[in-house]
Amino acid sequence: MSLWQELATLGAAGLSAARIIEPHLDALSILAQAGQGDLNIAGSTWGVFAAQAPGEVLTASDSHG
Repeated sequence: MSLWQELATLGAAGLSAARIIEPHLDALSILAQAGQGDLNIAGSTWGVFAAQAPGEVLTASDSHG
């Protein structure tokens, strides 16, 4: 089952639960795609929340540097 199918199934059972877990699943997917999946250790929590307003540019930076 794909990530989106799992999220859709969760959303069918409870939309609030799906909205809560989606940022975590997105972050894990991004880590895996970036070859950084080893950063996902037991007990860790990750989240991705991003928005870009018209005329504004969204940038990401390392805050642990």
